[in-house]
Amino acid sequence: FPSHDTLRIRSYINPSDSSVNGYIRFVKGINITTNGGDIVMGGGNNEGTGYATGGSESDKHTGIRMDGAIVLNSGGGDIQLKGKSYAVSTGYVGFGVGFWLNTNVTDINSGNGKIFIDGFSNTWDGATIAGIFAQNAIRITSADTTENAIKLIGKSSFGEGEAWGIETDGDISVLATGNGGGITISTSQRSNSNYDIVLRGITNILAKSGPIKMLGGQSGGNANGKFYLGSNSHIGSNPLTAITPRIVTGKQIGRAHV
Repeated sequence: FPSHDTLRIRSYINPSDSSVNGYIRFVKGINITTNGGDIVMGGGNNEGTGYATGGSESDKHTGIRMDGAIVLNSGGGDIQLKGKSYAVSTGYVGFGVGFWLNTNVTDINSGNGKIFIDGFSNTWDGATIAGIFAQNAIRITSADTTENAIKLIGKSSFGEGEAWGIETDGDISVLATGNGGGITISTSQRSNSNYDIVLRGITNILAKSGPIKMLGGQSGGNANGKFYLGSNSHIGSNPLTAITPRIVTGKQIGRAHV
């Protein structure tokens, strides 16, 4: 991809109803390298800065869905993904932004750019309906040096089924490698089980020297949400270094078993 050009993948805008049928889906994997240009996936306007919104068809409820081998590498540009699922009770997948049937580690790397992923689940009664969902291993890396080098927002608006803020079945690494670069993970849910975040695999949420903020009960969601971590998890600085970042906790995020 030409150096420094922005790649925008924008969902279709229906002039009569922009709230539905504007999803983004890659069924056979995708490898994007922009050499310093931004990567933007979304909908709602010509710039794609709003939500890509899932459709009413039974297997197309997700806002942004990527299957197969996924690589997003901006080489210094910002990466932004915004997806919202269709409002429906479903037995199908219905996440806002998700990575499904992945054949390798999903790799999202912005170099010195920022990463912003906003997944909004508007679906209920399903088992794969979190705001942000990853079925297999995922790695998210930024060397940006600002407080919000990486920002993940996972929202869920309904209380039935596994409608959580963020859910992963495989391993997850969220890595802020720049000096002062921070990580913000903001979640909300209204589920009966009160899980803001469910991370079942090995979890590494690490910042070299910046802050890590894990904020539950945001965006009008339930307070006192639970934060579930699988075994062998690390939150803080790289355990191989002597650097200790600041860790900030929002509303209560407890521990539970799923």
